[in-house]
Amino acid sequence: METPPQQAPYPQCVSLLVVDNDSRPRSSGKSVKLPGNYHIPQDCLAHYLASELDVTRLSDIFPYLWFAGRPDHVRPLHRQRLFQRSIIVTEQADLHLIWHNKQIYVKPLPPFLLCHDFFSRYICNTPLYADACGMLASYTKLVQHKSDYRVALELGLLPEDISWPQWTTFAIQVQPATVSKRYVYGELRLFRLNLIYRFCFGHWICGYHLLHTNFNSFFGSNFAWPLIIFAYLTTVLNAMQVVLASGRQNQSLDGWFYGASLAVVIVILGTLCAVAGFFVTLLLKNLVKALSSRERVKRDDLERQAKRA
Repeated sequence: METPPQQAPYPQCVSLLVVDNDSRPRSSGKSVKLPGNYHIPQDCLAHYLASELDVTRLSDIFPYLWFAGRPDHVRPLHRQRLFQRSIIVTEQADLHLIWHNKQIYVKPLPPFLLCHDFFSRYICNTPLYADACGMLASYTKLVQHKSDYRVALELGLLPEDISWPQWTTFAIQVQPATVSKRYVYGELRLFRLNLIYRFCFGHWICGYHLLHTNFNSFFGSNFAWPLIIFAYLTTVLNAMQVVLASGRQNQSLDGWFYGASLAVVIVILGTLCAVAGFFVTLLLKNLVKALSSRERVKRDDLERQAKRA
């Protein structure tokens, strides 16, 4: 049984771009005209669309996403601000609707998704179809009220030439037949995504997305919890010391206290060794990248000199 051809998730009559003979997306020689009145080389189009829409990193871990978020849970933009979240604009599709502390990443809606002709010609029947439908569906939840619309225009999340009545008419008609596995879930917690990538896939250093650009912030954010544990253990050890100093002899209690004290010392030493090992690994990784970059610069410089000669 043949799979029916895919269609744009909204009818052509509500397309938000005014399509005429001059602005209709079409191939012209070796370039393709995109909505927004700019061209892109024909052989770069697939890569460009993937960079705008691909969320494979999240779809690949779909069995674990229940740990990071709830199905179909997307708060409108005005509620994001109600929760005092900063809306951080990102051009990385697989960071769209991922939040951390008081920040949430939101990718601006690519204008070409709002053009029915472009969607039908270049996105339908491609591997990016479900990702594109999911992105559109997420925006119908993000922008539900006029206050959401104002926030979206303020942050550049929607094209500024789209009016509120146009958007409401369009959003009601968006009915995707399918979405990618990532968009089955809504907002995802970055901390838990990092845990999934570190403990299930072995990405111990970067996790899913690394927020920090220096050692101080990285270790301060990821290794503050051992200090809290050490503070509690210190309190417990002091209490043990007070009991032993009271003069009431109890061999079983003395033995238990001795074993607990020894275990605490081992845990502390083990944690310190793990942190030191993590630091050395991170340092060596950055050093290798720096040396590789230096060698690449030297190689490029030699190639340029050879061409001049």
